[in-house]
Amino acid sequence: RTVGVAPLLVAALAAFTAGCSSAPNPSAPADASVDAVVTDDAATSDANDSDGGLVDYDPNVYPAPHHPLPKFVKHAGPVLQAMKLVVITFTGDARRDDLRAFDQALVSGSAWWTSVAQGYGVGPAASVSFLETADPFGSRTVDTVAEVTPWVQGLVDAGKVPTPDASTVYAIYFGANTPIKTPSGSSCTDLAADHESAVLRVGDAGTVEVGMAYMPICDGVDIHEASSHELIETATDPYPITHPAYTMDNIAWSIVGPLEVGDICYFWAPFTTFMGHPAARSWNDVAAAAGHDPCQPAISGHLFYGASVETQRLAPGSSTVSDGYIVAKRGTTAVFDGVFFSEGPLPNDARLFVGNPDVVPSGAGFDAYSMAPVGTGILTHLSLTKAHNGQRFKLSVTVPMSTPAVRYSVIMRAVVAADDYQQWPLDLLVK
Repeated sequence: RTVGVAPLLVAALAAFTAGCSSAPNPSAPADASVDAVVTDDAATSDANDSDGGLVDYDPNVYPAPHHPLPKFVKHAGPVLQAMKLVVITFTGDARRDDLRAFDQALVSGSAWWTSVAQGYGVGPAASVSFLETADPFGSRTVDTVAEVTPWVQGLVDAGKVPTPDASTVYAIYFGANTPIKTPSGSSCTDLAADHESAVLRVGDAGTVEVGMAYMPICDGVDIHEASSHELIETATDPYPITHPAYTMDNIAWSIVGPLEVGDICYFWAPFTTFMGHPAARSWNDVAAAAGHDPCQPAISGHLFYGASVETQRLAPGSSTVSDGYIVAKRGTTAVFDGVFFSEGPLPNDARLFVGNPDVVPSGAGFDAYSMAPVGTGILTHLSLTKAHNGQRFKLSVTVPMSTPAVRYSVIMRAVVAADDYQQWPLDLLVK
């Protein structure tokens, strides 16, 4: 439900960095120790090994048939088919006109909004209204539940904002010296923005649950990216705690728990632009099902591709049922089918790697051609080290008897160039 702080600074083209709370490192292994970063010798051989008799798909059919990208699951909660957005800024905020123009254009049927909202039952906003008011909070930490909700109730009671209904969303832009605390954490440490819901009284008609989007100011965080992220998440999941609507059904891709449509792309995809400002990208099931870039809007001129691997739906221990698992028993070698696919002809074959996502793709220290081992003693091997659309491969995972029987994060990485690569997350369950 939140925009994370640290990953916001990560933005390399096709390098998958994009969402939720930033408390855990999104690239950290699940319950596993990690060795120093090394190049996986088995995954960097110049020659392809035997593919185990697999028959490739037609390379001229784009994208080739492949293991499906994950999808968001619809729960009982509603979406906002036509939100009624109320943008609230405080007196003296120099960003006022810019934020008003950005938010209004964004949700009013823009190409950006259409591309991220398709398939979820969300359309353009029914209305966008604005309020500029004195800052009641000042230079102190503000609790959104205990303080902001009652304050918004006061605005409703005083008639300063339109009478809310179930489609209403309040987007509140806080001042530079006003940290916020939400049920998800604290601004600028745990999160950079957030959204939730609140129940408001409406005259004699009873109560109504509304969407609340909170945008504080944090160093290194562009307010437009935060706003676009929270607005599409509010539209597709307006009551995330009380009546969730959409969550990711894949333990490997969701990384830190049930994520919303903006969160998953915040970890895995670069940003786009809207009206000259950074804007979030958001997961779209329609695009994913067609084998296109699931993080929309798509980057112009960039082809989506990937090294897909078969996975299982499991519920290990007390976990909920989720897709994204591969399973290997200690003392054995497990083998999994994979398919490389692309939306169109790539400039060259992609190099394939497998390892642990121990390094966030950013900065001078990152090398797309180098990966850490999956876990202590675990060996991985790919039958292909280079691939083009339609080629099938085998991923082998050898687990010593001494390996702890826990979960390990695994990444299949396909690299076209040092700054052009895609990743396919897996969750290895060792038994």
